[in-house]
Amino acid sequence: MFNVHGSPYQTVGVPDLLVGFRGRFFAMEVKRPGNQLSPAQVKAIEAIRASGSVAGRVESIEEAVALLDV
Repeated sequence: MFNVHGSPYQTVGVPDLLVGFRGRFFAMEVKRPGNQLSPAQVKAIEAIRASGSVAGRVESIEEAVALLDV
C-alpha cells in the first residue's frame, strides 16, 4: 500500500491510497462524510477504472474493505 501525501509538486487528482491486493490494483480517495470529489479526482478515478483496475471514494474503513472485496 502507498499513501499519497499531497504537495504542490504532486499530480492533481491522484487518489490518497494506492493498494496492490491479491494481484490487483486499487485506488481509494478518502473523504470525510459529505465531502465531494473534485473534478480532477473524478477524472483520475474514471481513468483508473477504464484501465481495468478498481477505484472509488471511501469514507470509512468498512467502505475501503468493501472496495477490496471485488
